[in-house]
Amino acid sequence: MSAAPKFHFIEASSVEIEVAQRAEKILGNAKNKELEKLFQEIIKHPHLLEAFHAFMSEIAEKGNVAIASSDRALSSQEAADFLSLSRPFINKLLDTHIIPSHKTGTHRRIYFKDILEYKFRRDRMSHGLDVLTEESKKLGLGWKSKS
Repeated sequence: MSAAPKFHFIEASSVEIEVAQRAEKILGNAKNKELEKLFQEIIKHPHLLEAFHAFMSEIAEKGNVAIASSDRALSSQEAADFLSLSRPFINKLLDTHIIPSHKTGTHRRIYFKDILEYKFRRDRMSHGLDVLTEESKKLGLGWKSKS
């Protein structure tokens, strides 16, 4: 299993965007020498290297990957599917503004970056609870049954 984070939000600088644009053109019909030169340039930019590492990590682990712009607007059902939650629960999160959303006509839309931010927060909280549980077990604290 890879040590790379599962979800990434990468905000590339203008220089990194230019490198990525050149990379896109070169990768379309590249020869080995051009690829070597390209990768030497990519590894100089932390965001591009992180994106490449994340991409390769996902392919290595699962064999498939999806890429979406952080500004992509998803429906509440798509957000629910992505987070493995029910649509009614997502709607409660939207109603209470835990996850920001906007309306397009009568339909709610959630930016992918906001869904990722919620997932990061949820994962951090869950990890914190796991650590507390382990510490409680080590110290012999917690609930004891009366039987």
